[in-house]
Amino acid sequence: DAVMAPTTGACVVVAGPGSGKTSVLVERIAYLLGSGAAPDDMVVCTFTRAAAEELQGRLAPKLRGGPLPYCGTMHALASRMLGGAQWLLKQGLTLISEDDQLALLNSMVAGLELDDELTDKEVLLLLQRAQEGASVPAMFQLLAAEWEAQLEALGYVDFVMLLKRSLALPSRRKFRFALADEAQDLTPLQLQWLRSHCKPDAHTYLVGDDDQAVYAFRGSAQAVLADEVDRGAACHQLRDNWRCRRNIIERAYQLIAHNTHRVALPQTPPREDGDVMVARFSNEAEELRTLLAAKVR
Repeated sequence: DAVMAPTTGACVVVAGPGSGKTSVLVERIAYLLGSGAAPDDMVVCTFTRAAAEELQGRLAPKLRGGPLPYCGTMHALASRMLGGAQWLLKQGLTLISEDDQLALLNSMVAGLELDDELTDKEVLLLLQRAQEGASVPAMFQLLAAEWEAQLEALGYVDFVMLLKRSLALPSRRKFRFALADEAQDLTPLQLQWLRSHCKPDAHTYLVGDDDQAVYAFRGSAQAVLADEVDRGAACHQLRDNWRCRRNIIERAYQLIAHNTHRVALPQTPPREDGDVMVARFSNEAEELRTLLAAKVR
């Protein structure tokens, strides 16, 4: 049903852990292309570059050498649509590395009273959230404007600035089909970017699980899939969890069921029960020794 869902409007596939969501996404893309969708009229957004490469690797044999749709992280797609490395070079810009970001950030925040418990990378994440307009302490909102000004003065752009520049294009590339993996972790800016690249009659296909949203600290939107369903998107659920044993799922969902504003996803555990060990450890080494001694698989 999820693979062969109607190709109009919005569709959400809520996929629990170990339920085969990547397989469904691959089959959906192949189904759309086999039904007449043009590869260059489709964009597929993944959370990581490795996920994009895996998706393309699994899709290529099904297309028997045919052209693949646009596929990659939103940042990579934004860069490609701007013109890639050649465009950056013409603009006199360079994509800043994380090491250079941290070095610049340290020089900017020297002397500022920041929470001592925040690591450098956590400070950088808060700054990136401020760039995207998320709710953060006022200090980071002020830093965000200075940050982008300094980057431009030094001839740099970061990933957030790439998305913003892509959004600012007067003639953005528009797609008839837009698919997104791990959609629960999209930020508001990324959602805006995705929707801005859709034709008026576009079909959107979001795959993910609100219960697996772990990037709120990076500024991901909350309840992405539930909000989409509330707006009228068709909803399909992948309930079979082939990864975990029955009693592990039952215990986990006693806690997960307390989550609010979510698409409830009852899990069906096809695997048999297994031993569940509950333990506390003072450090990672003690945890590892205990697991090895218990021969946990």
